Amino acid sequence: MLVVIQTEGDQAEVGHCANWWPEEHGTDQTLSSFLVGFSLGQLLWGPLGDRYGRRPMLLVVAIAYVVSSLGAALAANWAMLLGFRFLGGLAIGAASVVTPVYIAEVSPARFRGRLVALNQLNIVLGILIAFIGGSLALFAWRAPLLKQGGLFAPVSR
Repeated sequence: MLVVIQTEGDQAEVGHCANWWPEEHGTDQTLSSFLVGFSLGQLLWGPLGDRYGRRPMLLVVAIAYVVSSLGAALAANWAMLLGFRFLGGLAIGAASVVTPVYIAEVSPARFRGRLVALNQLNIVLGILIAFIGGSLALFAWRAPLLKQGGLFAPVSR
């Protein structure tokens, strides 16, 4: 679900950065910085989880994601935004590799498959909820126009 919130907020993130946003290719680089971090996070954090343990890696991942979210929200320039989005991608990429293995390690054998499947289902449901929320937000500005147009006007006698 964290990935979805991060990627669904991209349009809003672009809007609040308009005064220092680069003219050419800024949106492409900003959106892809998260995906590059995500890909590298999957490659790099799996072996680190094997070496240092899943639980400590999940704690580091959680801290990195909080730092990246706050940093992206409070970025003072485009380079900072790119860096914090990359860090967020690393964290989510790591979580996507380390979490299912951690669940499989700590759960009893008879519940293992169900719990890992439930984790994946929660990810997909999070994506669905984020897309629905994003779609509703796109049309939210029209609600006052509907009211103004008389659609929600009280019945007069």
